[in-house]
Amino acid sequence: MDMLYRRAVLQDSPEIARLSGQLGYPAKAEQIEERLASILNAADHVVIVAEAQSELVGFKHAGFENTKTQQVFRKEL
Repeated sequence: MDMLYRRAVLQDSPEIARLSGQLGYPAKAEQIEERLASILNAADHVVIVAEAQSELVGFKHAGFENTKTQQVFRKEL
């Protein structure tokens, strides 16, 4: 089975909501769309979706939070 990985778009909201519910985190598509809209505009965050046979089968959100710990860590580099 071929897997396609790509950046999420707002139109993925219903499928992300479905997958989130399967993981025990129920959410309505509208809630996901609202959250996703703010994340997609953030330069320090990304949401990647996985598609198999034109169906979303997974998603991952990653982001960088500018905390004091991370600021100290960067100074040490």
